[in-house]
Amino acid sequence: MGEHLLWGGIDTIELVHKFGSPLYVIDADAIVRNWRNMYSSITSRYQDSVICYAYKANSHFAVCKMLRDLGAGAEVASGGELYIALKVGVPTNRIVFDGPNKSASELAMAIESRVMINADSLTEIERIQNIAAKLDTKTRVGLRVNPNIAVQTHPHLSTALRQHKFGVPIENAPEVCEVASRQNMIDFAGLHTHLGSHIQEVEPFCDACGKLLDLANLLRTKFGIEIKTLDLGGGISTPNNGSAETSFDEFAEAITNKLRSKIEDFDLGNITLVLEPGRQIVADSGVLLTEVGVVKRTPSVNWAIVDAGMNHLIRPALYGAYHKIAVANKMSSPAKEKYSVGGPCCESGDVLGEDRPFPGLEEGDLLAVLDVGAYGFTMSSNYNSYPRPCVVLVREGTPYVIRDRESYEDLIRLERTPSFH
Repeated sequence: MGEHLLWGGIDTIELVHKFGSPLYVIDADAIVRNWRNMYSSITSRYQDSVICYAYKANSHFAVCKMLRDLGAGAEVASGGELYIALKVGVPTNRIVFDGPNKSASELAMAIESRVMINADSLTEIERIQNIAAKLDTKTRVGLRVNPNIAVQTHPHLSTALRQHKFGVPIENAPEVCEVASRQNMIDFAGLHTHLGSHIQEVEPFCDACGKLLDLANLLRTKFGIEIKTLDLGGGISTPNNGSAETSFDEFAEAITNKLRSKIEDFDLGNITLVLEPGRQIVADSGVLLTEVGVVKRTPSVNWAIVDAGMNHLIRPALYGAYHKIAVANKMSSPAKEKYSVGGPCCESGDVLGEDRPFPGLEEGDLLAVLDVGAYGFTMSSNYNSYPRPCVVLVREGTPYVIRDRESYEDLIRLERTPSFH
């Protein structure tokens, strides 16, 4: 390896010279590879499958358009994400709309667009029926079920325990499904769950698959409801924290075996499998480049203070997420000292990495925070009134700006000052 880090075949030092720091860089070729591996892993084992990319992971228009062109559907969790999916041209029969509190305007938008809505509560079922009746448009609906399954991940990333806000408890799901099936403007035919994020074990997904198919069998035998779609959400981990990775092949093999076995046992007929991966497709495609502004040595900690922080990448502060950090201009230099990497924000928690071994750092060095293609820019903010960085997409060795760097003018563009008299 040379002295400089290459990303998508391009020298990261040259990228920062051209586009400035901090800078998000996304390798399009990595996304293509990840998508193709995932798509073939699933469809080779279970042909009636739809992979709906989770827009919350990375909703850049160019990324979503590229994945749409590759054949990806879309999992959206807001009106904004639905708007992007429609604008990039995702077929509406390959869009699923999730979320615990969809507004009336968002539901109307989804109903008019004829996308699949995974309702999160009985209240939402009633709202969908009323809005669909006003629009005179019958709509496809599934129910998000909370199966009360524990997963080994950060507590903030677990979403399917009894105490969580998402979905209908599985013991209450039969009666809610029965109510949904009686609504004349609802075509009810789906069950959905999502266990959380950054999950390294396959077993919880198999457990969720089994519980939902048990529920499907109960719905058919008790109420005559035929489930046609089983949506198992997303959440399979990537290895960016140095832990063992579950390959997508292993995941696909286990899930599809469980699915086929249960379908055959209950004679459930044709069921479409829907998956909603985000991190697995885009996480390792992204790097955040950030310049060292200050090297500060104290009796207890060596600090490298950089120009990117929790305002650009909140995952370390929010989840304690571990991201590998490299010195982009000293890739072949051996580590000599340990440093903690702090951002520019006025928060003690604004730390991107603690006690990392680096070559001797100097002001002006360029650090590269890895595996930030998912939940990086999408969770960024303007805290401390810092403009958000430029985003560059690299494809086949050529960089393309896909989001301009914000200016100070952008920070106040939507502000209004009232005149007091």
